[in-house]
Amino acid sequence: MKIEMFKIGAINLKHRTSIALLVDKPEFVKTIKRLREKWNLTNLFEPGQDSKLIEYICKPEKEFKNWDNFCADIETVRRSFNRTPNFDKVIKYALAFTEIPDGIFRSTYFKAIDNSTYPDDIEYAIIVTPHSTMGEVETEFVEFKQMMQDQLEFRQNNDKLRLSTEKYWYEPGPVYADFDTIDTLDRTRLWYWKINNDILNEVPNAKTRKYADVESELESECPKNKKHETKSEAKSCPFCGLVDLNSLQHLLPRYKKALNTS
Repeated sequence: MKIEMFKIGAINLKHRTSIALLVDKPEFVKTIKRLREKWNLTNLFEPGQDSKLIEYICKPEKEFKNWDNFCADIETVRRSFNRTPNFDKVIKYALAFTEIPDGIFRSTYFKAIDNSTYPDDIEYAIIVTPHSTMGEVETEFVEFKQMMQDQLEFRQNNDKLRLSTEKYWYEPGPVYADFDTIDTLDRTRLWYWKINNDILNEVPNAKTRKYADVESELESECPKNKKHETKSEAKSCPFCGLVDLNSLQHLLPRYKKALNTS
């Protein structure tokens, strides 16, 4: 079973990069290949076909324990790559779908946590990750305060509302460095997969391909046959938008290093 480059639909550059730095890891590709074989996922599902995936995993006999085991596999993968729970859907879509669509990944999110044996005694948390930004945290905090105001029993008591949120504090971690544009990221990923495809798929005696060979192949795959209407369009084309091959020869090793350290 051959694994092709995972299609990422996230339109947020930081989210797109965070997803790529997981799914392009060689060990992740090997893991997905093993799990697709385990669950016999020879035909991938389209985004939005979650119910069909559940039916397929549970089989006509409706063995719902299979779905529990499937989700357990996803959690195991996430933990093995030291990722937070917001990556569970990313892994599910990489495993069973044709695309990891926009909107399923959030680097900062609000969550209710029931840690009590008493009914309605719930803790609320804003989950932050190494890639969270102050703006994202502030947005979640605004939603949190609104939820507190709308839903909690003491919502009419302004003093209690103030006390419930006054200890909010967050200090951003190190700035997360990513690519300058989505075009740069997509082009780098495309080259990475073209050069390392056989290695990623564990082909016997596989070697990395030469840059010049990949460049010729990509130019031949350009949907507009290199006849772009503007320079900007040509530059954004992942197949022939490369101005300087030397720049990519510097960028790809940096991308591989990021995959190894993230």
